Amino acid sequence: MKKAIFLSFIWLISFYFNYYGQNVTKQNNEKPITIVLIMDGLRPDAITPEVMPNLYQLQKDGVNFTNSHSAIPTVTRVNSASLASGCYPGTHGIMSNSIYIKEFNPTSSISTWNYKNLVGIDSLTKGNLLSVRSIGEILHRNNVKYAAISSGSPGSAFLLNHHVKQTGGYLISSEIDNGDHPAIPTKIGNEILKQFGKPPTKKEDRTFNTSVDWTENVLLNYVLPTLEPKVIFNWFTEPDHSQHKFGTGSKEYIETLRNNDKYVGLIIEKLKDLGLYENANIIVTSDHGMNTDVNSINIEETFRRSGISPEDFVIASSGESILLYVKDHDQNMIKKMVELLQSKDWIGAIFTEFSTDKKSKDDPVDPYGFVDGTFSLDLIHADHPERKPDIFFNFNWTSDENEYGVHGTSFVITKGKAGKLKEKGGHGNISPACVNNTL
Repeated sequence: MKKAIFLSFIWLISFYFNYYGQNVTKQNNEKPITIVLIMDGLRPDAITPEVMPNLYQLQKDGVNFTNSHSAIPTVTRVNSASLASGCYPGTHGIMSNSIYIKEFNPTSSISTWNYKNLVGIDSLTKGNLLSVRSIGEILHRNNVKYAAISSGSPGSAFLLNHHVKQTGGYLISSEIDNGDHPAIPTKIGNEILKQFGKPPTKKEDRTFNTSVDWTENVLLNYVLPTLEPKVIFNWFTEPDHSQHKFGTGSKEYIETLRNNDKYVGLIIEKLKDLGLYENANIIVTSDHGMNTDVNSINIEETFRRSGISPEDFVIASSGESILLYVKDHDQNMIKKMVELLQSKDWIGAIFTEFSTDKKSKDDPVDPYGFVDGTFSLDLIHADHPERKPDIFFNFNWTSDENEYGVHGTSFVITKGKAGKLKEKGGHGNISPACVNNTL
């Protein structure tokens, strides 16, 4: 199971190798174009004919994977790396939105939001930020022009084509270097700035629709007609932010869905105008779903009150799921920490290193962890040989509805005072509302 790959992307990669130059219509002998639209945090139940008519019709005319699953933890950079590699975190190595690599920082996890941290890890590991080849590298080896374009975070954008400087292709981001250098290669960035101006600054108290607008205009009026890539990964930063800020089901959230859908229609129109539509493969997906966070827990304080020093472990947070790295991988300490977690009413499932002694010959993977009452990291593909945590747990979740009638609630980590929250969107959990993504 260590090499498990998402079936949808097995198909996609096999398409690159087997169909290019072959699977074309009789009316048009051009090689096909594949465009992957990734909408951050888009729940499948958001796609309705009233709010997203273009995407709804595309889904109706195509194939809908009703049981599609995000990688766990259900957070952006983990799934950005999975989308770019076709692999689970136990294989590609981006374990969480904040990751712990002892050689990079022995005392703390680091944020993957900042792409410069990712560049530093890639340098430290001699090009092994990802432990496998990415789609950009695979396409380069097969002489297929690839472009990644994103209105999302710098880290999620970077992971879509992290070796762009070494392998070629394009990486266009409204966020990298605060928009001062919006593309790699730099020459392309300069052309984009000249034609479209600097990307708008995101304002946390509003939707990020203006960033989506800028990015999609670059796609429609420059990337498609001028750069002419054959494979495009196109990342929409919404509706993720509007759910975190205003709540899933809020009017702001609905506005972002409508805005995204507008660009689905415009992309289809542009493909038709350019004579590309008949040979186009359009894939729409999301990196994760979304819960509503209703209560917060301070994990460091929880352990401190029970006599476990913060110096004995490092937290790598994914919001509703937490990775713990215990000093020297001390098994007695791991057991002590797990037993404390198991005593809490806010705890969900707990995962530790597998226990071969508990494995049945009929089990395809090791289902149980070495600590009693825990599951194996292998079950959630979190068993990376160098970067796996000692303890992985998610918070308790429910299928209760929020104020807008949208199901799915969870606890979430905080560094401050624990307690009830003003309900806003969150993710990272293994709950159905988070795991079930759009495809």
